Amino acid sequence: MSLTTIEESADRALRSIQSLLSLMRVSDADAPFPDEDRYDENLASTATSLGTLLDDAGIPTQVKAPEHSLQIPTEVERDLVAVAIETVTNIIKHAPHSQAAVISVFRDESHVGLIVENVVSRTPRALGTDRGGRGLRRASQRLGQHGGQLKSGPTPHGWEVRAVLPFTLHQDITEASAQESHKR
Repeated sequence: MSLTTIEESADRALRSIQSLLSLMRVSDADAPFPDEDRYDENLASTATSLGTLLDDAGIPTQVKAPEHSLQIPTEVERDLVAVAIETVTNIIKHAPHSQAAVISVFRDESHVGLIVENVVSRTPRALGTDRGGRGLRRASQRLGQHGGQLKSGPTPHGWEVRAVLPFTLHQDITEASAQESHKR
């Protein structure tokens, strides 16, 4: 590995950590997540980018996401991107020595979801159930406003966050038509 490669990786990791730190400072439930545009509101590519971030942080990460567009409403995708960012922030903040992580994106005909799991060396009982942070609570509120739900908690091997949102394929068409009418 060359010095240039190490330097570039360190620079990317530093920028990512700075981005995550700015996310941790946001406390308003309706406030936009800082640096969301960095992840272009595409859930599958965001999952891949966040997997790379965790890999760079020393946590081997597997990403299971479709290679094609999810074809879901922009607002739904944006909310799940925010959950993905918040969850990876929590892994880095609360479980930086995780043994592994898995980020999964799934979609059926009426729901889209995200599951983020991290494997830790301590037992879930040792992890505790501290719910002192605001990030996942805020994310849960955002999903609830759109009929979705977020569940998080210990698993036999670590911690899991599961977010699911309903959608209908005509939502984007309706939103696009309304925006076009507004421009006229």
